[in-house]
Amino acid sequence: MDKIMDSLGIFDYIEDANGTYEYTAAEMRAYFAALVGNGVLKGAGNQFNASASGLQVTLGTGIGWLLGARGELTGPVTFPIDPVSSGMSKICSIVLDLDTVNQLIGITVLSGTQAASPSAPQLTTTDQRYQKLIWSATVHDDGTITLADARTYVSRPGDGVSATEIGAVSFTDVQTLTNAEKARACANAGAEKVRLQFTNISVATSAFVSNATYAAFGYRAAIALTGVTAGMTPRVIFGVVEAITGKYAPVAACYDGGVYIYASAVPGAAITIPTIIVLPEV
Repeated sequence: MDKIMDSLGIFDYIEDANGTYEYTAAEMRAYFAALVGNGVLKGAGNQFNASASGLQVTLGTGIGWLLGARGELTGPVTFPIDPVSSGMSKICSIVLDLDTVNQLIGITVLSGTQAASPSAPQLTTTDQRYQKLIWSATVHDDGTITLADARTYVSRPGDGVSATEIGAVSFTDVQTLTNAEKARACANAGAEKVRLQFTNISVATSAFVSNATYAAFGYRAAIALTGVTAGMTPRVIFGVVEAITGKYAPVAACYDGGVYIYASAVPGAAITIPTIIVLPEV
């Protein structure tokens, strides 16, 4: 390559003489921010719909994204608003609020200063604290509130993409299939029949023994699984707790009668692997 990107990923973690590299939450948020953006997730819940009754504002369910962080309201929330003096009014800003220092995301009602001609409160937009307006609430001296919708929407990657953009899907009548296509379909169906799947497999600590296959993962455990042969391809899906430790190799291997997994150290207690899928020989 003529120029490596100054920031790059996501790739497998690297373990070498310099140690193990793990992605930080800030790096992960940067990837999500590039994909999703900032705002209310379109079509999720009630999209933070708001209603006012007296000096109260009720916000509906919804999901918000800010700088790659995600927050969800699973039930409606009501916020009380302070009244204003006679002849005065004020503007309150209802915002999505991200606090990366304390690792929180929520809804905040910023109360403006009452005045004859009020101004909206200033929002914070830094990497440590980021606020995005979703509703503006004008408080009147008669005890009522007028709401103004300020929501902007974001979508999941691929939402609303047309068939023209991704290539239209066509369906062929079974009668028009060629013999070759029928043969491929039969072969695929046969392969699917011999695919093996095992769930909730317990692996004792005593199963892990010293092994030199991978320098970074010096221990191997043999997991006996009926029907597995050496030429098959395993896909080991670890539980979240095990996966985030980085102790387990991203590769595994089949042997006649089971699957080998690799670890950088013997675990402190037995582990349970939620799923192991073994694909047939190609």
